[in-house]
Amino acid sequence: MIGYRFACGLALAVAVLAAPIASAQDTAAPKVDAAGKILLAAKAHYDMGRYDKARYEMAAAAYAAFLKQYPNDKRVTAARYGLGACFYHLRQYEKAAAEMALVVAVKGFEKHNDAMLVLCYCHLVLKDYAKAVTVSDKLIAEAPKSAQALNAGTYRIQALYFGGKLPECVKACEGFVETFPTVPSRFIARYFQGQSLRKLKRFSEAITALVDLVGQINDPRRVDAMELSALCYRDLSQFGLAESMYRKMLKVAPAGRQAGGHYGLAVVLYDAKKYADAIAECKIAIAAPKCPYIPAARFRLGLAQFADEKYSEAIKTFKLVQEGDATRAAKAAYWLARCDMALEKHNVARTALLELAKGKVDNAEQIAFDVAMCSLLAEKFGQAAADFQAYRKAHSKGQHAVETLYHEAFCLHKLAKYTESQALCEQVAKAPACAITPAAAELSAENLLLGGQYAAGEKAFAALAEAAVAAKDGEREFRFRVRQGQCAQLAGQHVNAVKLLTPLAADKRLAADEDLREAILQLGESLLAIRQYGDAAVAITKYLAGAKQYKARAQCELGIAYLRDEKPAEAGKAFAAGMAVQDGSTWVIRSAFMYGDLAYRQGQPAKAAPALAKVLASKDAPPELAGGAAYLTAFIDYNAKKYTTAAQRFGQMVKDYPQHASAPDAAFQQGCCTMLDGDHAAALVLLQAYIKAHGADDNVVRAKHMAARCMAETAQHAEAKAAYAALAGDAKTVSDEALYGLAWAQRETKAPDEAIATYRRLIKDFPESKLLTSARTELGGMLYLKKDYAAAVVLLDAVLADKTADAALLAAAGYQVGCCYEKLGDDVKTASAMGAFAAAFPKHENAPSALYQAGVAQAKLQMYDKAIVHFTALVAGFPRHDLLANAQIKLGQVQNESRQYDAAAKTFGAYLAKFPNGDWAYLARFGMGWSLESRKKY
Repeated sequence: MIGYRFACGLALAVAVLAAPIASAQDTAAPKVDAAGKILLAAKAHYDMGRYDKARYEMAAAAYAAFLKQYPNDKRVTAARYGLGACFYHLRQYEKAAAEMALVVAVKGFEKHNDAMLVLCYCHLVLKDYAKAVTVSDKLIAEAPKSAQALNAGTYRIQALYFGGKLPECVKACEGFVETFPTVPSRFIARYFQGQSLRKLKRFSEAITALVDLVGQINDPRRVDAMELSALCYRDLSQFGLAESMYRKMLKVAPAGRQAGGHYGLAVVLYDAKKYADAIAECKIAIAAPKCPYIPAARFRLGLAQFADEKYSEAIKTFKLVQEGDATRAAKAAYWLARCDMALEKHNVARTALLELAKGKVDNAEQIAFDVAMCSLLAEKFGQAAADFQAYRKAHSKGQHAVETLYHEAFCLHKLAKYTESQALCEQVAKAPACAITPAAAELSAENLLLGGQYAAGEKAFAALAEAAVAAKDGEREFRFRVRQGQCAQLAGQHVNAVKLLTPLAADKRLAADEDLREAILQLGESLLAIRQYGDAAVAITKYLAGAKQYKARAQCELGIAYLRDEKPAEAGKAFAAGMAVQDGSTWVIRSAFMYGDLAYRQGQPAKAAPALAKVLASKDAPPELAGGAAYLTAFIDYNAKKYTTAAQRFGQMVKDYPQHASAPDAAFQQGCCTMLDGDHAAALVLLQAYIKAHGADDNVVRAKHMAARCMAETAQHAEAKAAYAALAGDAKTVSDEALYGLAWAQRETKAPDEAIATYRRLIKDFPESKLLTSARTELGGMLYLKKDYAAAVVLLDAVLADKTADAALLAAAGYQVGCCYEKLGDDVKTASAMGAFAAAFPKHENAPSALYQAGVAQAKLQMYDKAIVHFTALVAGFPRHDLLANAQIKLGQVQNESRQYDAAAKTFGAYLAKFPNGDWAYLARFGMGWSLESRKKY
């Protein structure tokens, strides 16, 4: 239904090519040679081409003659440019492109940019889209601020679109609008952006892109944009918005677009189950002369008539389809059978009247009227409308003719065919005044209200109210004022609605009238819309006091009012009451969702889960609610650390509601849960799929980090290294986590030097990182292995100075720094570090080694008492450790040195008892002898 065309086409290029030749004659002396005369003649013909297309042919011939006769003339390029311009205006685009291609190859030609623009346009018209893009890119690169570059930008957009490069087209449109935010041609970009986004099934984005263009009253693409927006709304199943957009379109569309607009509106109305309105729009499309949508509209009309229980009319329509539309004949035959089934039973009185009318009777007119009235009184409004039409067709001048217009209008009104009813009411208004005229005027106003024409309805009810005042009819005035306020509310004029309905709501008559009391609820909704939440709650509560209908809607709106008024407890009660209503409306589901959402946000998953489950169990739940419920339910499992179930729920949500606003995050969370569940291989697949599908999403960087981690966990260390390197190499994504992960991957791929450099970068660039202590510890360990003990000490001391560090890190750093000091030969610091480690981590696997190293260092420093303490602790605390024998020998030696000869003798004796043939037995015997000699036990 949307007419595609090239934007900024011929008219623009005409302006560009208005003066194709800037020859020497324009500025030089008046002398003109023979070649110049040909060019002057060509230019003269060209200048007249705008008035007479034949002159372009004459100009082309002149330029061609010049090129043939004077191929070496310095004006050849200008002449060729003129020839190409002529072909362009003659719409001989292949020839124009050939000439302009030669022109643009000449360096320094003053019309180079114009020639490039025309060449781009010719490629576009010739459907050589790749070349059009190439030429436009070159022109924009060469002269980015020129007027030609602006137009080339629009050509480029179209070339990408028609060439099927939709994502590129979207990007190009966004870039164009960002670069040229105020030029009129930005709407060309928005139009093709909307087209591309719709083809990419990014419907909401398409609607957003078209907003400005829809509001441009004088833009030639406005109608296209409106229709495209309507189609996107329909794609999103937002039928109300689609209908509204089609109706706006029909108000401004030219005659040639009206039929298509009416048919499109009919389809939307049918999808929205507004069958009466759909029928009206189909009939308009069918009545249009030479309308290409007649076959489709006629079939759609039959479907709508059947759905609206107007079976007799549906039969007529489907028979027409069956007889005149071969492609739909079989379908029409089916629907004819359905209509026969639906029309099996008839009212006895009506049957008798019809039977009577078969014969010769004097009151055929009255019988026809009575047949219709029987249908009306039996509340068979579709049949009654057809009967009233039949009456007027047979008795156009009959005494009941005007009355039947009103009765048929009433029937159509009851069938929700407000447009058709309104048309008949207008016919009554044009007829001479009679007893039925006031009733028809009131019905007309009701049609406008219920048909969605709220502004017109408000005016109509205001006029009726004034007439009631004049007639001193207070009851009618009251009713009409209420209707006036309802129109204002439905039109979104909430301030006016509050002004009109507030005094009426205080009148007891409103609450007592079941047909009108909904206005109290509407008052609450308008107060809610203008953020007067407390007053809104009061009004809605008043409505609920005696409500027999719309309870679920009222409870839900009440809950929203309380919620926005920061009264969550009251909101929860209102939502709970709303979800308990059993009226089959979507408001029950909405209340359940709101209750579940509120409970979830309050940290009450046990309350949230059943409410959300109710939403998910409903077949009538709107996608935005069902998708939201699925999303929150998955998060409940996530928060409960039920990662397997949560992952399954997130995945199902994405599958069932791919267009939901939370679907991208759900895809991400599915990967998170799968990873947390320990299935890193599956998590990697999910995260990579998410990154590919949602490259611009906020969580993509996190997903890349997690994907890299999954690679590492599945021993894909080279891949992890590459992934972390990509994150670390981009200023937008680099982080301490990326660098830390990269360092580990480098270590796993046997690249220690790279890992060392990465750790150092982390420490330098992220001094506040939570990973700083880990990085220092691990780097210190690597530097120890590289024998760079001094550098390692600096890092490890910094770890030990961090009192908030994890105990495992402190243990690793404490032991490692002692080893470094030992390698550096610093006995004082070795003793201190190893002693501190052993004291802080007495059960650590390295505690025996630390005790031994501390003792050795202290023995060297002749700090025998302290050495004895450490050796004794090792011997006593770790009797099966590999260092036991060494420790016993060292202990005995320092005991001798400190003149504790008895203790030394016992220590050496213990060694010999345990290791009689040990490697150090000779030292033990020597030490034993030294002990005895020192005590003079010769």
